[in-house]
Formats: sequence, structure tokens, C-alpha cells
Amino acid sequence: MSRKVGAPKGGRVHWLLWHLPSEFKGAYKLYYNYAKHNYIFERRIGRQLYDVFIVKQTSTHYWRVMYANALTQEYECFGYKNTLILAEYMFELYKKSKGREEK
Repeated sequence: MSRKVGAPKGGRVHWLLWHLPSEFKGAYKLYYNYAKHNYIFERRIGRQLYDVFIVKQTSTHYWRVMYANALTQEYECFGYKNTLILAEYMFELYKKSKGREEK
């Protein structure tokens, strides 16, 4: 599949979702506001909330993220202009928490 710069004709691309690996997207339940490009990624173990990413697009080219892990009580807040870097950091946090979860 080739990727071209810009949104496809007749639609918009949610660049953050474009850059997140399928492993990440498969692990979380996604809630989003399509018009405002705001997201919540929620992961549960059984019925208990494990961790959550809340993503807010604060301007045309800037995204803020709040991460919270309910079991370890770890919290992070970060932001980037580039959704690729944002997605990579979110995936790193996921892999780190997944490693703890498997121990």
C-alpha cells in the first residue's frame, strides 16, 4: 500500500490513527470525536481499567496527551507537533506497561 502526502479526495485522514501500529489499536478500545480529532484509548483487564490515553488536538498542528495507568498509578502528560512522534511515544508507553503486565 502506498501512502501519499495529504488527505484522500473527499475525506480526512486521522494522522494519529494512521501512525499507530495495529498491535496498539487492537489492544485499546477507541472513543473519538471525528470532527475535533480528539481520542480516548482505553484498555481493561477483565472489568478493571488498566490504562488510558486521552488525546486532544489543541491547535491545527499540536496534540496534547494525558496517559494514566490505574494499577501502577503512573501518569504522563506530553505533547508534540508531529503525530508520528506522538504515536511512537504512545506505543513505547504501551509496550512498557505491557511488559509489566506480563510479569
